[in-house]
Amino acid sequence: MCNFFYFEVVALILSIILGCLALRECYNSRNCHIHARVLIFCIMVDIIMSDVGEIFHSYFIGCKKLNHDELFLELTHLLFLSGNINSSFVCTLLILEQIIGTKYSKVYEKLNQKWLLIVIHIISFVIFCLLSYILENEFIAIYIELISLFIAIILCLILYFYSIKKKNGVIFLKPNVTSNRLLSQKYILNQIKKISKKMIPFILIFLLHSLVNVIISTLTHFSKFPEYETNIYTIIIKINFVSRNMFTPIFLVFFFSPKYLKISFCWCKFNNNNTQAKTVVIKTINECHLYFNQLKQQWK
Repeated sequence: MCNFFYFEVVALILSIILGCLALRECYNSRNCHIHARVLIFCIMVDIIMSDVGEIFHSYFIGCKKLNHDELFLELTHLLFLSGNINSSFVCTLLILEQIIGTKYSKVYEKLNQKWLLIVIHIISFVIFCLLSYILENEFIAIYIELISLFIAIILCLILYFYSIKKKNGVIFLKPNVTSNRLLSQKYILNQIKKISKKMIPFILIFLLHSLVNVIISTLTHFSKFPEYETNIYTIIIKINFVSRNMFTPIFLVFFFSPKYLKISFCWCKFNNNNTQAKTVVIKTINECHLYFNQLKQQWK
């Protein structure tokens, strides 16, 4: 296990570096509403804290052979568990916030409750820390994470179709109106639809990783296995955890980076769709420029 620890540390450090890059892209991005940016920022912070907790926890368990009652060991494990659970919970919170944004799309562009969302994130993290400490059962924590992700994926599908319906309703009710306010409302709804579309595969991958952990944890919790088999299951869970935490920042870098449009354009070029891709990119840039000119005061 100590040999595997070195591989795990390198992978988690790489995940933290990618996470910091994703945080920078999220902070500098203007491609979505500030509420979505703040909540995605919080998800990435949770992932980084989970990585840090796992590095120290694995080190003291695998190499130092410390007793589980050691205070520092307990704190690192709580950091690991709480980061995982809270990142799943914030995914659900993000989708709920976007549903509210869709419902109140007329005034959504003027809202800026980022500090409220940050406070909610901190409170939820503390609650999950206390819950993990009181329960003293990692098995229950994994199930809480799975349930949160199931709720998130259902809400994400609801959000996708609701945003389409809402946008079509705006166009149908006022087809000839070209005011800036109506354009902003359409753009808000269009961006929410794009966020929901991108978050569906993101949450699904989270869900699959969580499902693997639940299955293995259920087997090891209710059945007795030899020590070498238990070690194999532990390594599988750790690899699953590391791969998920490396996927998250990579996804978010592409989610927020403007270079993503160029990558999409090159992909379309290889598929002989140059003209169509260029039109989509130009339309997106022009629409985004017009919209955020109206909202430039919001981001200060």
